[in-house]
Amino acid sequence: MLNIAKRYQRSWRYYAKSEIKYESIEGFWLGELANEFSLDNLLDKNQIYSLFHSRNPSTNSPLNSTKRAIAVYDLVFSAPKEISLLALAENDKELNSIGRTAHQRAIKATFNYLEAVLSVARQSKNKQPRLVKTKGLLALGINHKLSRMADPHLHTHLLIANLTTKDYTKYTGLISTLIYSTRTTASMVYRDYLLKELRQGLVLKDNIKLNNLGLYDSVILNAFSKRHFQIQSELKSWPHSPTWKVKEVAFLKSRPAKQSHELNGLKNTWVNTMTRYLKPNNKIISRVNPVKELDDVKKEINLTPDLERLSEKTLKKLENLFNGNLSAINQKELSEPFELDNSINLQSIELDFF
Repeated sequence: MLNIAKRYQRSWRYYAKSEIKYESIEGFWLGELANEFSLDNLLDKNQIYSLFHSRNPSTNSPLNSTKRAIAVYDLVFSAPKEISLLALAENDKELNSIGRTAHQRAIKATFNYLEAVLSVARQSKNKQPRLVKTKGLLALGINHKLSRMADPHLHTHLLIANLTTKDYTKYTGLISTLIYSTRTTASMVYRDYLLKELRQGLVLKDNIKLNNLGLYDSVILNAFSKRHFQIQSELKSWPHSPTWKVKEVAFLKSRPAKQSHELNGLKNTWVNTMTRYLKPNNKIISRVNPVKELDDVKKEINLTPDLERLSEKTLKKLENLFNGNLSAINQKELSEPFELDNSINLQSIELDFF
């Protein structure tokens, strides 16, 4: 559901190229700094270059920031295969809209949680570490539609710039360990909101699970999961039970080169495959509420995750880290400055969440 990777300045070209021939890059800006820089959703390659080089994407002027090796953190949110098929492979615009909109809204809700937690910087006073609340984050979401095997794979690269500021005059880096420590919680927030938004457009059973919505049978899912089976085939060459590190190596070793594809031709192939495998008694469940168009959804960035959805363990971690001021996460406000509890080991929090 969620992978996090560090990206460097030279990586900007990968995100500046569309995976679909004859189509522009599909992206959207998020964060308080994006609002401050008056960024809209008309994205071009120069803005992506600026994001990776500590520049204002609106004016390309350099920001007063120390040079850092890590340019951005790439948080990749991948929709479940059934949602990808709903959004991309169905020959029904209403169903496509339901899938895409649910994914988009879940991304924005999750980012609001991330911005509330990550908008801090380290400071030392009298050799005592403390965290200071900053103005916010600068993030760019880039939507992709394909797997490396050209199957429907709806996923978003949420590129969070490695910078934040207290006063818009000097910029400092984010706390890397804190970013990784939010991985489990952010993934859970995304899943919760994705399911919640799907219920706005589809009739789903009360006890339904996101990884088994029952929209398609396993034959269809397997037909569109060629990349999954490619990785599994690579893992069979390992003589022992795969660890996360082994899985990562298998993923990278078996990954084919990225290619651009013509979407209309792929769409026809997908529709034909869906028709071939879809059983007469396995139709899509009834649709209900009208779904807003993506342009309307992009304007709605005030969705705030409900802390009651988070696990007790995660809440305790956050409560300790922020000295009991949990309400500040929803309000996007923290006392400035506030002391960092010296008993909290950020590295151990990262390991616990993994």
